[in-house]
Amino acid sequence: MPKLARKIYGPIAQWQCARFVPIYTNFEMFYIYVLQSGKHGTYYIGVTQDIKNRMALHNRGRVHSTKSKKPWKLVASKTVLTMSEAMAEEKRLKAIKKRVLLERTIKHF
Repeated sequence: MPKLARKIYGPIAQWQCARFVPIYTNFEMFYIYVLQSGKHGTYYIGVTQDIKNRMALHNRGRVHSTKSKKPWKLVASKTVLTMSEAMAEEKRLKAIKKRVLLERTIKHF
């Protein structure tokens, strides 16, 4: 791999055929998740890269906005490739104010 390609793309790029096509092997996934409170039945929508760790933080009371309504259960999650996609989807879900519409959307998530 030429020095320029290594400098620009780092270790995640490889050569394919005769021309340079970056093949990303070291990428992160983002999760949009919806939690439901076992105490109140309310919903919480968030974004993370590590969904298991984030669930543990919510249920241990380490997240200020959710600690009073624990325990939480995961009712829906969606995987996307970029943070901007995740933030846009989170914003769209948080904009749904009616519970019935949110539940209908979650069902098809």
